[in-house]
Amino acid sequence: MEETLQCPSSRTSIAHNGRDRRVRSLAYRISFLRLKIASTRRPISVLAHISRLFAALFAAGAILDFTIINYVVLFFWFGVFVVAHDWLLNLHGRLFRLSEERLNSIHYLGMAIYKIGILLFNLIPYIALSIVSHHFG
Repeated sequence: MEETLQCPSSRTSIAHNGRDRRVRSLAYRISFLRLKIASTRRPISVLAHISRLFAALFAAGAILDFTIINYVVLFFWFGVFVVAHDWLLNLHGRLFRLSEERLNSIHYLGMAIYKIGILLFNLIPYIALSIVSHHFG
């Protein structure tokens, strides 16, 4: 027994026999969805491209500002840790009963995690947006 299906958006018909029915039915659904999705896409105007480029440039500039601010915070933290190490040891030693080695390891680990966060969430997105804006700009 052979069955013929007509695709609503085109004039082509798909023939089915009994054993290939499921496979061809799935192929029919996928091709119908592709036609439906392709028909809803609109071409992007030049003005839309320009506005997307300016948005990427603005985002890259903002991310560069955030990167600089975060590195200033990191250097300030390191400076306070080096200059006022004894004061930090007295303060944290009284509050949390920390030894000097434990305090050093906590601060160095915190600075390392903060630096990795700056690299992952600020510097790498800035580089990626810069490459994209120069490639399409």
